[in-house]
Amino acid sequence: GCNFRGMENPSHFEFLSDNNIVLGRRRFAAYQVGDLVAVTEGFTVVAIAQVIGDLQPITDLPDLEHEAVGFNIEFVDRTLVAPANLVELQEPYQLPIQAGNRRVRRQEHIDSIMQLWEQNH
Repeated sequence: GCNFRGMENPSHFEFLSDNNIVLGRRRFAAYQVGDLVAVTEGFTVVAIAQVIGDLQPITDLPDLEHEAVGFNIEFVDRTLVAPANLVELQEPYQLPIQAGNRRVRRQEHIDSIMQLWEQNH
């Protein structure tokens, strides 16, 4: 999601988009090159990203620190970042899960996300 640690924090979608990255947490992110990532604000998918590089700790990219901290993103080794091609959706898609960085498991949602990627990139 684009609200690190909850909806009370500002959306960091612009941070992701401007830097062509996706974020994850060491415990949950297992992104691999080629994976699609649903970028959400609450239950709404606002963009789909395709991972184009390996995950690395955000701390390996010190130029991101000031901006990340401004969005309340923890600038620590367990916060991971991967380069990605982000495509903002013209019509947002509702994804009724809200648990931060999690793998989408329901086939109907996977199919919808894949279709949205094909239609929008």
